[in-house]
Amino acid sequence: MANDSEEKQPPKTPPDAPASKDEAGISASQTDSGSKHSDPTVPQSVVPADAESRRVAAKETGASDVGAVPHGAEDTARPAAEAQAKQTAAEAAKTSGVPPKPAAPAADAAPKPAEPAAAPPKPAAPAGDPPKPAAPAAAGAVPPKPAAPSAPAAAKPAAPTGAAVPPRPAAPKEAPPKPEPLDNPLVQRFKKRFGAAIREAWIDRKQAILVVDAAQLEEITLYARDEEKFNYLADLTAVDWPHREKRFDLIMILYSFEKNERLRIKAHVGEGELVASVTNVWPVANWLEREAFDMFGILFSGHPELKRILLPDEWQGFPLRKEYDILTQDTAWIRENLGIESGQ
Repeated sequence: MANDSEEKQPPKTPPDAPASKDEAGISASQTDSGSKHSDPTVPQSVVPADAESRRVAAKETGASDVGAVPHGAEDTARPAAEAQAKQTAAEAAKTSGVPPKPAAPAADAAPKPAEPAAAPPKPAAPAGDPPKPAAPAAAGAVPPKPAAPSAPAAAKPAAPTGAAVPPRPAAPKEAPPKPEPLDNPLVQRFKKRFGAAIREAWIDRKQAILVVDAAQLEEITLYARDEEKFNYLADLTAVDWPHREKRFDLIMILYSFEKNERLRIKAHVGEGELVASVTNVWPVANWLEREAFDMFGILFSGHPELKRILLPDEWQGFPLRKEYDILTQDTAWIRENLGIESGQ
């Protein structure tokens, strides 16, 4: 009997053997009863879970208990558990004959439809109504006479090629202002002190000019410095008038710092005539009088050292005199000192 009972029992299935096709389908249907959207072809037992991740982590780290898995090892082992679950699902699908459900393709962004082309331009509006035909002339009306042809305009003659246009004449320059007689309080004080020694008084370009007697030049300049406060000799020079009896104008330009005014003192000096030096009034006159002597040949009495300042002492002639040509040179001095015939 015992043998009969043993023979009637169905053969036991090995624990590792995969479930039959029917059992797999029943298991799948039972598993899906709680989840409407689960994949019926993949058994629930092969879906990766945290327990499976812990098991894989315990295997990889050598832990004897899944509870002793080191911190972070479970997350590290999760990709391996998921890969193993996918492999098991594929093997189960081969056994059951049901192919796994393909993954849904990523939804690519649908290309935007091309913008419609710009609307074609509207046809141009038709031109105005065509002109109406002229009404027929009334019977007996005289037709208008045709207009007489206009005479052709005479063409202007072409300008000759290369003809130079004459330049426009320059606008005439304004004449410089002329000196005008001056009789202001300054001139009156000078005349009261020196009388006839103040021969003329003018104003030219807002500057007072006194023409004085050369014989009293030193006294007049002392008064101008001490009483009228013209304490600065800005310049001393001369002008040559060769056809005049006293050919030189000796000119001194004074400035008053206190009054911020200028005064020009002028004296007529003849050739070879001695004129008093003003080096005692303004020491700067030393070099200025030497230059007047060097260029014009004016002689100053009382000068401490009257000699040339620009040209050599042996030079003959005075270059700023009108009869002294600009190319005239002391050829003897050039030949003797430079060893050449001319410096030009």
